Amino acid sequence: MALVAVRQTEAQRAGLQSQLKRARTPEEEAGLRDKIGQADLALQRLRARLSSLDQEATRLNVALPRPDETAVLSAADESLPTTYLQTRVELRRAQADQKQLTTDLQAGAPEATPDRLQAAILRTNDLTVRLKTVQDRAGQAGIVLPAISNDEEAAMAQITTRPTTEGVLGLRRAWDASLFVLQGLGSVLVFLWWVLVPLGIAVALLVRRRVVSGPGRRNTPPATAPGVDEGAL
Repeated sequence: MALVAVRQTEAQRAGLQSQLKRARTPEEEAGLRDKIGQADLALQRLRARLSSLDQEATRLNVALPRPDETAVLSAADESLPTTYLQTRVELRRAQADQKQLTTDLQAGAPEATPDRLQAAILRTNDLTVRLKTVQDRAGQAGIVLPAISNDEEAAMAQITTRPTTEGVLGLRRAWDASLFVLQGLGSVLVFLWWVLVPLGIAVALLVRRRVVSGPGRRNTPPATAPGVDEGAL
């Protein structure tokens, strides 16, 4: 069993190395390197256990069975088609959950939280990497994986249709847009208030001053030249 575990872990690590060569983003590369590091640690533990068993068998003069490695790998590869289907179904569910959580979070649904969305994104990424590993391993072993359509995949995933929040999201966006417009109008009105009110007060004071000073000028008698006798004229 220890030898089988070693061979399976080695095959898994080889698949991760193949994916690492095709990594497109730094995040994907970092995730693959972490998984390769975990596989290396697992291999160290398994090889140490296998070496300990060999030493104990040598001390007891016991011949350990050595199964054919080709048969070991073939037995492990026989489960690849089933693993492929299961991984595709789990990935479809994770993608549906991620999409629904994104929509719910934008709509302000109370059960949708950033932590849940983050967990859904990480699970989707993990399953995507796992699916690539299975495909690479099947290609190396020459195993043909089963074909599955999108409808069959959705049926196997049993994705339930939850109430959509697109209408609520549209209303919320319209409400936010209206608030933005009202805020803009409010700013304009405040500006006009501070400009027009002082201007109106100034105009009213000027008009009042002219009205008050006008009659005073008309009632003032014209000035006569000094020393001139009107009777003499």
